[in-house]
Amino acid sequence: IMAMILAWKWLVPDHLTTLKRRSFDVWGFIFFALFLTTFLLGLSRGEIAGWTSQFILICLTLSVFSFVAFLITELKVKDRIIDLSLFKFPVFSISILVNVIRSIALFGVVFLLPLFLQKFKGLTAIESGYMLLPGSLIIAFCMPIVGPLSDRASPRFLTVTGLVFIAISMFLYKDINVFLGIFFIASSAAFFFAN
Repeated sequence: IMAMILAWKWLVPDHLTTLKRRSFDVWGFIFFALFLTTFLLGLSRGEIAGWTSQFILICLTLSVFSFVAFLITELKVKDRIIDLSLFKFPVFSISILVNVIRSIALFGVVFLLPLFLQKFKGLTAIESGYMLLPGSLIIAFCMPIVGPLSDRASPRFLTVTGLVFIAISMFLYKDINVFLGIFFIASSAAFFFAN
């Protein structure tokens, strides 16, 4: 509540400008929502219902058709939800790809690793949280250093360095099993968060 009050007080612009009203892309929204819903539903239920079950095949087929309809809609309407022409710029496209790769790796460490530790290693939720604590401390230590460094250093250098840390961490996790020691798992997580 305090953050909202401070944001309202300090982040409101000094003078309000009149903005041109834009129309809402209803069809783009419907197709994109249908794509996300059916795609995620198909992926999440595929293991349970079977990948060749009628329900999963319908979900995945609907997701493909709705995604194609979304792309066609976004190319034809004036006020788009997503401006697809931005993907013509290589820097934008590569940054999106890097962000997707990093997000997948982050999902593995932050979400799946604690589940693995609790379900297969028999740790409690608190103990698995302690496993991620060194990574959080590394982030707290590195942020004041990397923040000013990002103003001076090349973005390519920082991005590639971060991706190298992710790659090494993911390589260390490739053979993860219940027999690995807690120290190895925690240090690999800490190494990941150093990116």
